[in-house]
Amino acid sequence: MRKILSVMLILMLTVSNIYSISYAEESTKSTEPQTTQSSSDKSNRKKTADDSSDKKTDTSDSNSNEPDDASNSKNDADSNETSNQPDVQSDAAILINSNTGKVLYEKNSNKRMYPASTTKIMTAYIALNRLDFTSEITASKTAVSIASDSSKMGIIEGEVLTTEELLYALLVQSANDAANVLAEAVSGSISDFVNLMNQTAQDLGMSNTHFANPHGYHDDNHYTTAYDMSIIAQEAMKNSVFAKIVSTKSVEIQPTNKYDKVRKFSTRNSLINVRSSLKLQYQYANGIKTGYTDSAGQCLVGSAQRSGMDLVTVVFHAPENDPERAFIDTKNLFEYAYSKYRIKTALTADELASTCNVRWAAGKSHLVLKANQDVKILLPRENFNSELLTSEIKIYDGIAAPIKEGEELGEIKYYYDKQEVSTAKLYASRNVSRSYVKQFLSYILNIWFLLILGVVVVIILLRRIKEKRRIARMRRFRKQHNRGGR
Repeated sequence: MRKILSVMLILMLTVSNIYSISYAEESTKSTEPQTTQSSSDKSNRKKTADDSSDKKTDTSDSNSNEPDDASNSKNDADSNETSNQPDVQSDAAILINSNTGKVLYEKNSNKRMYPASTTKIMTAYIALNRLDFTSEITASKTAVSIASDSSKMGIIEGEVLTTEELLYALLVQSANDAANVLAEAVSGSISDFVNLMNQTAQDLGMSNTHFANPHGYHDDNHYTTAYDMSIIAQEAMKNSVFAKIVSTKSVEIQPTNKYDKVRKFSTRNSLINVRSSLKLQYQYANGIKTGYTDSAGQCLVGSAQRSGMDLVTVVFHAPENDPERAFIDTKNLFEYAYSKYRIKTALTADELASTCNVRWAAGKSHLVLKANQDVKILLPRENFNSELLTSEIKIYDGIAAPIKEGEELGEIKYYYDKQEVSTAKLYASRNVSRSYVKQFLSYILNIWFLLILGVVVVIILLRRIKEKRRIARMRRFRKQHNRGGR
């Protein structure tokens, strides 16, 4: 029996060595954080909580009129953790570091509110993704038929304007008629465009939002939240054209086929409007959109950039007795963030983040993983302790060829004082083709292993059966012997 087991073990080792030789390659020395990975199938790749490692990370600088309340389940418990909170008198507000998505302050951020003309952020976002910037659009009678008290640029039926001109009118002048013209250009009708707005909102995770029109003119069924509005604001600001338009202080729209004068518009955002009071101007502000209706009150979605730190704010329904309050609240939020926090670059886009081994790889199985953009982390300005900054890398299950360059294979998370401050996906730095020889040998090895394991199990069972029979015979013999002795 021992000889049989020995032979089987030799066979198993021989097959294993053959596979190892065929799979052997030059080892690559790595300096990345240690990672582990599971061996489950590639088709079932997913995050594994167990496959991680912590290490220190060295970083470099770098009212009564409103809709019913929604739950505040998304409120960040940490958002108000620090003392000396900003003075915010608006009914709802949120402050977000858009580099990391971290909520730095919030007040009733998931309370349903009327957004007024901040709605136009969504309209512009969709139009920029659906229309050519230079396309000429003819205004219909329906599009220009708006309420007399609406904010507008005075578009005439049959007037031809470019997408660019309409977007500037939409976001600088806050023209409701421009919103309608863009809506029809995108979807064919305003109602279909509104459906698209709501679908886009759902796709972006704006779960407490419902639009009834493309401009924000009051409708009881037209609502959002500060949190939801911050989502579309952050997404829109990723578009360089959108960011340029909302930072524009003034614009001129040249004569058209229906209007023979130059239209001049100035932004209504007092944070960037040079004609506004100095106490309202904010040198680092770069957007985004104002809004006002009797029901919504003064609203403002703001943005600012300073020292690589990008901020997005939303304030809804500022006190009615103070027409400047939305700007003051927003300015206070900006100053609060820049006094309390700073941004550092933890990982650059071209920097090695980690490595992994790819099963069945043709050639080298050692694969470098990188982030597809610089990873920013939000850190406190005061009492910063580098010892409290750590990182965790997770490699997904079943990394096996073929792999495409840019394929998501893991993630890296950064923690400060055990609190997550940033996370980023990790991607394959190159293509990895499959070696079918290695795959075949792997299958053969697995089959041999299972066969040998099965044989070993059978042998063990047979030995146990044999041993039980021997013991039974011994017992019978003893009984017979004892009877004969009497």
